[in-house]
Amino acid sequence: MLDVQQGGLTRCIRAALQKAAKALDVKDVKLTTVYMENKLLKQKIEDLKLKKRAKVIPDPNRQFINLDQIQAAQAKAAAREKLNTRLKATETHSLAGTYIKL
Repeated sequence: MLDVQQGGLTRCIRAALQKAAKALDVKDVKLTTVYMENKLLKQKIEDLKLKKRAKVIPDPNRQFINLDQIQAAQAKAAAREKLNTRLKATETHSLAGTYIKL
């Protein structure tokens, strides 16, 4: 099947192999692009999910929870969310413009 001319492949066979290699490269680029977009969309879904509410720990010496306790719990939850957001930002990079559209 392979015609060998002086130790090499014929022009037609080389051209066919080059076209096959190029097609595989294009397929790999498209697959990588879809994988990266999928990863980005999964991250967006995770970010849009409802967050758990922080429970306010009541003072055992009082019958009701004070406004100060509620505000302290909200500030603590906001600080924790800010830290989580910062950690996620360092783990994932923006994927916008990181691929070539074919």
